[in-house]
Amino acid sequence: MIFYMQKNKTILLLFLLIFLSACIQNNNSFNCENGKTYFVSRIIDGDTIEAENKKIRLNGINTPEKKEACFNKAKEFLEKEILEKKVLIKEKGTDKYGRIIGSVCVNGKSVNKELIKQGLAHYAFTESEELKKIQEKAIKENKGCLWKKGTDKYIQEKCIKLKKLEFNQKNFNGEFVEFSNDCNYSIDLNGFYLKDEATHLYFFPAIELKGKSFVRVFSEKGINSGNELYWGKGNIWNNDSDQLFLRNEKGFLIVYFEYNNTLN
Repeated sequence: MIFYMQKNKTILLLFLLIFLSACIQNNNSFNCENGKTYFVSRIIDGDTIEAENKKIRLNGINTPEKKEACFNKAKEFLEKEILEKKVLIKEKGTDKYGRIIGSVCVNGKSVNKELIKQGLAHYAFTESEELKKIQEKAIKENKGCLWKKGTDKYIQEKCIKLKKLEFNQKNFNGEFVEFSNDCNYSIDLNGFYLKDEATHLYFFPAIELKGKSFVRVFSEKGINSGNELYWGKGNIWNNDSDQLFLRNEKGFLIVYFEYNNTLN
């Protein structure tokens, strides 16, 4: 009986050690242990670099596109941190463009994580909870270009709200985003832009969102009419998980929303 109990304790301890080991490995998933040494010769943008004639796409993050206000900030951060320096890169395969997907580290720090910590990148849902927690902290602290708050009256009073996000991958005719203006005055939407987790961007035309009214942005092609606007891109929003960003013409965040139906 005593031998049986000791055996059970040994098995339980073994399972516990395996579990803890997996947790530690997950928490270090963006560190570069056993990575390869590269010399960074060029910064392409905030999440893509060139090293020794190879293009490397930073794993698990997305930085602003060229048309976005924060594009240069993320690129400048990489130029300061890793340009013309030796880095460690832990490779995770290649993407459809033939770029190496990897975690980049310099001086013992994960560059992937640092970009999110500094509010210069957002995490991708396909990756770990680790990055999500880092982003949540950056949002709470209004860090960097992505999460800083503007001083415009309509931002301070939180006038613009997301009222509905309708997505349907099989029939995108019904896919739309609806924003409301809960204040009593009009807001000029000229230059505002809407973005998903990927690289889809929609720039609002020169229209005013009147007080106590709404505007809808349909994903499909169509002719703008009144408060109904058309992106013209087909499917935009993923059924499983995505992130939505609405920013004004200066790049200040107006609305952020995320969903993950894979957890249901």
